[in-house]
Amino acid sequence: MPNRVRSDSPISSNAQTEVAQPTSERVAPKLLLAIVATGLMAFIGILTETMTNVLFSTLMAEFHIGTAVVQWLTTGYLLVVSIVTPLSSYLNHRFTLKTSFIVAVVLCIAGLLLAALAVNFPMLMMARILQGAGTGVALPLMFNIILEQSPRSRLGLLMGVGNMVCAIAPALGPTVGGVGVAAIGWRWMVRDSDPIPCHRGNRRHHDNPSATPNGACAFPLGAAYPAHSRVCGVCLRA
Repeated sequence: MPNRVRSDSPISSNAQTEVAQPTSERVAPKLLLAIVATGLMAFIGILTETMTNVLFSTLMAEFHIGTAVVQWLTTGYLLVVSIVTPLSSYLNHRFTLKTSFIVAVVLCIAGLLLAALAVNFPMLMMARILQGAGTGVALPLMFNIILEQSPRSRLGLLMGVGNMVCAIAPALGPTVGGVGVAAIGWRWMVRDSDPIPCHRGNRRHHDNPSATPNGACAFPLGAAYPAHSRVCGVCLRA
């Protein structure tokens, strides 16, 4: 007679475990949105790293500076990122992920606003330092979330997505910078990266009242970037 495997045998229990494992290894929606939010911040930060290079000639003519001075916009930015990134281990133990994310968002927004309002090179340099600090916090934060909270079976996939963000952003930076400065100018390009669209809409209405009828805001808050607002909102509530 053929040998029958008892239902309580180790082989049967292992088979049941292997069948039930894929259900327990699914990526939670909140975890996925948190990775998207931090990945988006890291992507923008790395994008501006190479995007600034094609703006050198424009910035040299506007601020009347030389090549040796304008290159500090990139060199200083990378120095700040390289200093802040190794501190991610200390920040991860000292503060919560939510606090680190909020700090990164505040630094990036402050840097973008200061760069958009820059009237001289030192002011623009300070904006780049703030942006570098925000990127230095957001980049390792994305990988910390992936390594600490993602299922083991999905770890390779999510790490690949994180590395793809770091690989694609530098390649797109020069193209985005060249098209942006030729189409709308570097100041409007920085303002369009600002996640406070209502401020930009009111400023545009002040410059050109006919652009927005009846004095309405051209970009109500959350209308221009609804997906970005939802992603960050879910991440901060998680």
